[in-house]
Amino acid sequence: MPVAEVRAVQHEVVHQATGRRLGYGELAADAAEMPVPKANVLRLKSPAEFRYIGKEQVRPVDLEAIGKGRATYGMDMRLPGMVYAVVARPPVVGGTLRRVDSAKALAVPGVLKVVEIPASGRARLSAAGRRSGGCTKHMVGHAGTRRSGDRMG
Repeated sequence: MPVAEVRAVQHEVVHQATGRRLGYGELAADAAEMPVPKANVLRLKSPAEFRYIGKEQVRPVDLEAIGKGRATYGMDMRLPGMVYAVVARPPVVGGTLRRVDSAKALAVPGVLKVVEIPASGRARLSAAGRRSGGCTKHMVGHAGTRRSGDRMG
């Protein structure tokens, strides 16, 4: 369907001629398989089409709490027995994994498990533990990058 025939409205893509609608979630899997378009062919919203940005009538309920640093976010939630997951990714776009060393990550106190997550033809790793941070540096080396202690050649 030509992009000129559809419009993004309220988290849906609407076919203007028929009124057919699909939510972004319904389109996500197919969109992920498509190539990323070049910047010069993208048509972004004009400021006149913005729904929230620059509109004075839109006021977050917790604006005062945010401004005073008192707002509670999802990442602030702490529950008994809660664990955290970390996804290790290459430091460059299109980077690939060179090696995986789960043994070193599992030796970090609090790390419960190392899981390889295949995604888009590339492997990614996730380490779940009782505390955040400190384990991904032991898991992966990335192709095209060097770290202190890497062998030359």
